Amino acid sequence: MKPWGLSGPEFLQLYWIALALAVLVAIVVRVRVRAGRSTQPVRSLDMDELAYLAGGPRRVVETSIARLLTAGELRTSRRGTVQATSTTRSLNPVDRAVITDCQRYTNRTVNLMIPAVAGDSVVTGIGQRLEDMGLLVNRAVAKSALRKGSVVLWVLLAIGVARWVNGIALDFAVGGSRCSSFSPGS
Repeated sequence: MKPWGLSGPEFLQLYWIALALAVLVAIVVRVRVRAGRSTQPVRSLDMDELAYLAGGPRRVVETSIARLLTAGELRTSRRGTVQATSTTRSLNPVDRAVITDCQRYTNRTVNLMIPAVAGDSVVTGIGQRLEDMGLLVNRAVAKSALRKGSVVLWVLLAIGVARWVNGIALDFAVGGSRCSSFSPGS
């Protein structure tokens, strides 16, 4: 009598083939989601868009702070805070958001400024523009694709566990020996 009508080696042969196909399906689903669907012609990206692609909203704010420090529009103190200088002439919307945050809070540390400005609509708008250009995948869409791609793998795992439990219940050789002949003391 063979459980499920297959011997152990026959089942394993089919299982390995199914595993290879499941991994292939998971990869294809993820690649298809990450492939750009651009409706606009690609143009040159500005520094903030490149920063967003390199590290997300936090990197945009870090880039802006570095740009403002280099231009002399921000200065640092010995206590680790940043302050806007009186010569703020920046036209970049992200730079203005950083300067506004600096002016709103006196003696603002960079560690507090980065998450605050990263959530600003100016910075999140950069991400939306990149999504519209097809250069960035929405986080929710990427998570959904990950779930869809892994469903096949979870189903395959459930089949393997069910076959293993069925083999133990029928006292077939599982893992190289019969379950009833196994004794911990020998």
